[in-house]
Amino acid sequence: MHSALKRGDTLFLMAADNMPGSPFNQGNNVSVCIECDSAEEIEAFFKALSAGGEVTMPLQDMFWNARFGMLKDKFGIHWMLNYTLPPKA
Repeated sequence: MHSALKRGDTLFLMAADNMPGSPFNQGNNVSVCIECDSAEEIEAFFKALSAGGEVTMPLQDMFWNARFGMLKDKFGIHWMLNYTLPPKA
């Protein structure tokens, strides 16, 4: 499951536990999610955070109308990056 904390209408922090079927290891049971403001921002964050780490889900467009990817950085921190795509005309 996941949870989200908001400050007013702004997403402040989002976290999730392990993915289904993933073994639990101390330290892999939490992921931090960044809600990005643009396609350029998500690409830059993903590139920087994945340097020396491991991409677990490449950036891709998802069914909830967002660009999304997951990785583990070189320090072992699990990250989820999300950018809500503009509405389609």
